[in-house]
Amino acid sequence: MQSPCVGNCAGKTCGDDGCGGSCGTCASGQLCADNVETGLAKCAPYPQCNSLQPMCPGGCAVGQYCGSECKCVNETAELMDLVSR
Repeated sequence: MQSPCVGNCAGKTCGDDGCGGSCGTCASGQLCADNVETGLAKCAPYPQCNSLQPMCPGGCAVGQYCGSECKCVNETAELMDLVSR
């Protein structure tokens, strides 16, 4: 018996077709990003970050350091609490 669901990949380059199928996959170094406003999914570059040895492209400004998400952080920024309660 054929499923009554018909997939829809119009305007999508990746992601779910709405019926359990796929509209495609992204190349290495990319991820499938849904546009919340349009509902369309496209492959987008995904920067790789080694959080144990972070490197910020272009370096950071004076008064900043390269944080574990490979983004510059102000030295005076409040840090999250890592102690479980």
